[in-house]
Amino acid sequence: MIIHKIKDIDIPFIFKKNIFTNDVNLIKGNQAIKHSLKNLILTRHGERPFTPTIGSILNESLFGNITSKTETTIKNSIYQVLSRYESRIKDVGIQFSSETNKKMIINIVYKNIGQDEIQTLDIIL
Repeated sequence: MIIHKIKDIDIPFIFKKNIFTNDVNLIKGNQAIKHSLKNLILTRHGERPFTPTIGSILNESLFGNITSKTETTIKNSIYQVLSRYESRIKDVGIQFSSETNKKMIINIVYKNIGQDEIQTLDIIL
């Protein structure tokens, strides 16, 4: 699998047009995969009408106390959604860290299928 052929549309809060083609901007390669991972993890169950099983419990767990049991439940939810809906990655590892009481960082380490280079994605909540 050639990662550079992977493309996705860039959907910020508002669509921005490419000034040269007058079309929607594209994101490619590793950035497209990272964008997909972040969308899957931050999606709530039931948020997508025709595929209500997509998503994780991360948003529902944000305002509670994060104990080791809660952390394990969140990790399992993230593993489940990524293994089910993102077939372009393998060897996923997830770590939680907290710099302050108000900020939690989820570090996801993975490899793209067909590559040995380790990729990381940090989600700051």
